Amino acid sequence: KETPVASVELPEKLLDYIQDAHSMEHNVLNMLDSMIANTKDPQMLELLKQHRAETEQHEQRLAQRLDELGKSRSAMGEATAAVGSWFKSMGDAMRNDKPGKNLRDGYVTDHVEIAASPLLDRIAPRAGDARTADIARENLRSEQQMARRLDDLWDRAIDLTLQQAGIEQDNQGTQTGSYGQRADAAERGSTWTGNSADADMGIG
Repeated sequence: KETPVASVELPEKLLDYIQDAHSMEHNVLNMLDSMIANTKDPQMLELLKQHRAETEQHEQRLAQRLDELGKSRSAMGEATAAVGSWFKSMGDAMRNDKPGKNLRDGYVTDHVEIAASPLLDRIAPRAGDARTADIARENLRSEQQMARRLDDLWDRAIDLTLQQAGIEQDNQGTQTGSYGQRADAAERGSTWTGNSADADMGIG
C-alpha cells in the first residue's frame, strides 16, 4: 500500500516551521539589541534586557531541536533577519521618539514570537513530534508573560516621550493605573478607580 503524500510532506512542513521560528527569534534578538542600545530609562532598559534573555533561550531551544533532528538552520532566513535588523538599528539611532517607539517595537516583536509558537504547537503533534510541541508551549508561556509586563509600560513610555520633547501635560490629561487595567475597565463599561500606588506599577 502506498504511503499517503501528506504523511511524507508533514515532517518537512514541520521542519520548515521550526526553521522559520528559529530565524524569527534570531531576528528579534538583533532588533532587541538595537532597542537596548537606544534606551536610557532604567526600568524600560531592564525589561528589554529580560526580554532579550528570554528570547535567547527560545532561540537556543529551537536551535538545539534542529540539531537533534539532524537539520540545519535556515541560512536564508538568518540572512534576511540580519539585513532587516541592520535597517532597524539605523532607524532606532536616528529617530527622536525612542521611549514610545522602542516600547512599541518591543511589544510587536514579542507578539511575533507569540504568533509563531502556536503554529509549532499545532503542527508538531500531527507529525508525531511531542518534543517540538513541548518547546513551543514552553516558549509561549514566557512570551505571554513578557507581553503582560510590556503592556504595563505604555504610560511610562508616553511620559518619557513627552518629557524628552518638552511637552507639558495638563492635569486633565493625567491618567492613573496601568494601560491594561484601564483597558479592562473600559471593556466592562466602568471607570478605572485605582490608587496612586497602583499607578506607579513598580516602575517609578
